Amino acid sequence: MTATTVGFLSSSLVLRPPRIAILIRDDERWRDWVMLALRFASTRWGGGGHILIPFSDDGEVIEQFRDLVRAHDPDHVVALRVSVTQWETWYPGSIQFEGVDDAARRDNLIENVAMPFPDQAAERARRTVASWCSPLRRGRAALDREAPELIRHVELDQDLAPRAGSLPPAAPPISSVVLAADEAWRSDWGLLAALRTGVRAAHAPSEEPGIELFSWLARPEQTAPPEGLKWSNSPSGPGPAEHAPDVDSKSTLWLDGQNLLPVSQGWVEEAGVIVVGDTASDYCLALAYDRLVGYGLWLTSAMLEEELFSRSIRFPLDRRISDFEHRATRVVVTSASVSLDALARTRERILTNEFEIRINGEVVDETHRRDNVRVGTPQLGRGRSSLVLDEFVGASVSIPFSTDSTGTREALTGLETPVPTKRLYRDSATQYPYWYVDVAQFSSGTPSGRDLPSEALLVSSGGFPEVSMRASRNGYTFDPRSMGFVPAGALMSSQIGRPRFRSLSMTAWIQAKAGASGFRVDISEAGRRAELIRRRLGDRVALLDLMTPDLLHFFRAFVPLAERQSPSDRDQNTLVLGVEPYLTHEAIAAQLPNHTLEDRLDLIDRLIEGGLLRRGLVLGCQECGRPSFITMDLLRHEYQCPQCGGANVLTSHRWRRRTFEPRWVYDLYATFREFLRHNGEIDLLAANALRTGARSYADAPQLQFFDAASNDPVAEVDLVACVNDELVVVEAKLRGSFGGRGKRLAQTDKLLKVASSIGADRLVLATSDPDWSETDLRHLEAAALRVRPFPIRVDTLVNLGTS
Repeated sequence: MTATTVGFLSSSLVLRPPRIAILIRDDERWRDWVMLALRFASTRWGGGGHILIPFSDDGEVIEQFRDLVRAHDPDHVVALRVSVTQWETWYPGSIQFEGVDDAARRDNLIENVAMPFPDQAAERARRTVASWCSPLRRGRAALDREAPELIRHVELDQDLAPRAGSLPPAAPPISSVVLAADEAWRSDWGLLAALRTGVRAAHAPSEEPGIELFSWLARPEQTAPPEGLKWSNSPSGPGPAEHAPDVDSKSTLWLDGQNLLPVSQGWVEEAGVIVVGDTASDYCLALAYDRLVGYGLWLTSAMLEEELFSRSIRFPLDRRISDFEHRATRVVVTSASVSLDALARTRERILTNEFEIRINGEVVDETHRRDNVRVGTPQLGRGRSSLVLDEFVGASVSIPFSTDSTGTREALTGLETPVPTKRLYRDSATQYPYWYVDVAQFSSGTPSGRDLPSEALLVSSGGFPEVSMRASRNGYTFDPRSMGFVPAGALMSSQIGRPRFRSLSMTAWIQAKAGASGFRVDISEAGRRAELIRRRLGDRVALLDLMTPDLLHFFRAFVPLAERQSPSDRDQNTLVLGVEPYLTHEAIAAQLPNHTLEDRLDLIDRLIEGGLLRRGLVLGCQECGRPSFITMDLLRHEYQCPQCGGANVLTSHRWRRRTFEPRWVYDLYATFREFLRHNGEIDLLAANALRTGARSYADAPQLQFFDAASNDPVAEVDLVACVNDELVVVEAKLRGSFGGRGKRLAQTDKLLKVASSIGADRLVLATSDPDWSETDLRHLEAAALRVRPFPIRVDTLVNLGTS
């Protein structure tokens, strides 16, 4: 039961800059906060991968950003902390000192306060956003307290420059001229330019851009960059680069000199998003979608009302939409502040030419000609864009692992990660190395992210963990800086940690995740039966493959009877000892009418090889007179009665009907009989239904949840499955009902406690009945919608095993 095996697990590595979600205030100064945040991001290595999350004065964040944050999967969620002086500049009179009424004294105190302004609303919002994702933490020393995040705040000094000690600075641009927005810009066009290029310091006055910018923003790879975005980085001094030579559209401040590549993982079906609206939320949505799918545009009401809209905005946008159409991808028009009807009108305006187009005398309806543009919320799917280092992209490594009986793998050696050739030597960075490492496991079926405790991922020999690690959207992510002893002047190979990590089975994953919420998880008695059956077959898939309606009817013929039957009621091809049936081949043929003889023999052989079926004889005893099933292993000339121990000779007097030869009968594995007697097949039928057509599937059978402090039982769950990275909790019953109001309330409470503790996405009620109780279903749906931070969907699976 505890045996382990040793093998190799293939993984792929990607080196990349950190991804960060930056909180900004959504108030009358939101444009100042946007440019401040993007200016900070532009000074950090790989800042083009960051997103902005707006929050209100009371620290609330709109729910529209929840799925975006989870999809972006930031390594850090940070709040910007400005100086008290800067806060007073932006919000005059908002700072008061107790007992200080004199204005001059108050101004003097503000000027001399060294600490940053303590924005409590920002901290509330930051904690909310962090609960939506899986940020890097400093390890979990105990399960009863949340481990601190690695980075939570960025403190800016009086000149709005980040203080040392946070994320490392970016390398200086390589080109003498780069594309960037001026940090002094506040117009719609200036903010849109900042979204695409990054923000430079305002060393010299620079004119705000205008509508001429849009053609390049819409199709940067097809259009020359406008002069207003070119910025000189020459040794003689930075400043605007008017009439500079043409620069590549990729020479933005985000990318130039950073040795980064934008890559997509998975096919992005909706590869372009147009966000319409004038609010901070609209702008931040456009920025987030640009980072996630690779193309996001922000259109304000003023842009839509431009006099030159048709020529300068509609035409280049139409060309861009055509590009997406040729790549078989869609464009979505969405908003955080504009109604669906208004968005539909905007779509029509974008797609309709100011001139009437006729072909062979018939008017062309352009709004339908472009059928790859829709209105609504973008469906992110599994496709993601991100910035990675231009070396070792997808490098494959094979790591020796030991695998325990549950399927959890544990690395036998530390993971050696490569060092980029362009980063071999330390530069002016405050920390080194300053890239993160993504480890994708090709055979992992467990959910991604979900803020899994890091001690479940790392094999540690005690003391500090080797590195800081987290579960991320593609596997594991870790900061390669060694947390052990690193002597001064050590070579690079000694500065990088070599973590030994685990690849968790579904059961181990659930135990780790639920443990962080104060639960202990064990396999229930029903789960133990399923696990014993699974081990005889070798894997879970082989067990699920047996759970077809035809085979289920056959297996259930072995289920012990409710009571003894008289001989006249028995099937003559089925032998019954007490209440336990034993089937002859004729009885098996009757249970499998759609199977040929060859199919039946193949099935019997497969079950016998797997230890689920035994062939033998039903023989009586000359001493006690009671019949018993004797397997082939025990049959010989003289055999022993299993009930009284008496010695018997194998003669024709020992089988029931004194024919020339006895009939072979078949016995089902006793644990399998018991499993079916308790209707355990409903769980397996539900698992089969969930995995049908799934790209990836893994599950854990029946689990019992206990309160870790009191050891009191909380709930028993029939099935927890990961289907296409969606975590599903299944409640399976023979009859589709909880059984009354009292049981309905108790069962709903238990299911939601378990589902929320492991971050489930969906609850499924499964039954062999034609439907599930409508009252139960509606009650559970209403309660599941109130779960935070992510509401849980409720579905049903019915008619299991009946078709």
